[in-house]
Amino acid sequence: MGVLDFLSGIVKPITSLIDNLTTSDEERGKLKNELTKIENEFLGKALEYEAKLLDSQSRIVEAEAKGQSWLQRNWRPITMLTFLILVVCDSFG
Repeated sequence: MGVLDFLSGIVKPITSLIDNLTTSDEERGKLKNELTKIENEFLGKALEYEAKLLDSQSRIVEAEAKGQSWLQRNWRPITMLTFLILVVCDSFG
């Protein structure tokens, strides 16, 4: 997942910076705990966003499948079959 990789890419340098700049183990632990808390909140929001996105995409596909028009219901399968035919024709030259 791109969002999760992005979040871990942001947190890793900050954690290294905390290790290099803090003086006591107690202070370092507190900062790391706060950073972990913030990272978990961002992760929860990102997962919530992904769930909403998938839900809306599934509702769109469902609405197309239940549509009134023949073309509205069948444009995705027709497109996939067209691509399949193009790939097969390309493999035969």
